[in-house]
Amino acid sequence: HPELSIPWPVTHRFAMWKFDDLRRELIDAGLVTSETELFAPRDEANSSVLDAAIRRAHDASYVEAIEGDSLEVSLWRRIGFVARPDHALLMRRTRLEIAG
Repeated sequence: HPELSIPWPVTHRFAMWKFDDLRRELIDAGLVTSETELFAPRDEANSSVLDAAIRRAHDASYVEAIEGDSLEVSLWRRIGFVARPDHALLMRRTRLEIAG
């Protein structure tokens, strides 16, 4: 899905760009005829299945802070960010990743 890659610091330890590179490579190589052939997760907003998956993997207070955009700056840095990412894009990207 094209929204799996969001604007990301090039120095961040997570290589976000790899998702967009893979998407383009698959299409350019003719391995898929369109993005929707391979990358078609449904819009995941308010999905109880995805919410449950996220909460099984993470502490509830952490999830609430991420979703509410209230995570402390020190915790953003601890997970590898030097600056706060665009909250809406990060949330959509994270949920798309889980969706499929």
